[in-house]
Amino acid sequence: MITSRYSFMVLLACALGAIPASATTSVTFIKPTEFTDIGFYNQESSTAINVLEQHFKTLSERYLAPNQNLKVEVLDVDLAGRIDYASRRFHDKRVLRGTADWPRMKFHYVLETDGKVVTDSEADISDMLYLNRISTRYANVTYPHEMHMLEDWFKATFSGSKAAR
Repeated sequence: MITSRYSFMVLLACALGAIPASATTSVTFIKPTEFTDIGFYNQESSTAINVLEQHFKTLSERYLAPNQNLKVEVLDVDLAGRIDYASRRFHDKRVLRGTADWPRMKFHYVLETDGKVVTDSEADISDMLYLNRISTRYANVTYPHEMHMLEDWFKATFSGSKAAR
């Protein structure tokens, strides 16, 4: 019985060791109450922060190698569209006009590979053509324009990261 339990533990350790580790990502929002537009109500603000943080982590797993770590400090967010104040329940409705209401984000990021800093930079991204995109990838999610903008940035910035493993 002890031998079978020991064998099982050894097999489990070997199996877990064979699973590749994924890239780790930490996202910090610096002074979100001072952001240009992260939502004007606590619920919308916290939803936006949670959605964006999770999207950074998802994209890191997709575009970064397992030995890489990404640290992000979000400095400003301006969500796509504007609040419709003419509506009775204006906190529920964002109007997207395609004028100067495109999504924008500014953040500082540090990319480490095997514990060594590879990139320490700031990004100021935006998507002026956000309404001209025809994409079903983010059609049924919250903040689809911001997610698409972030994915474009990840593709352009880290396209060779996974291939370099």
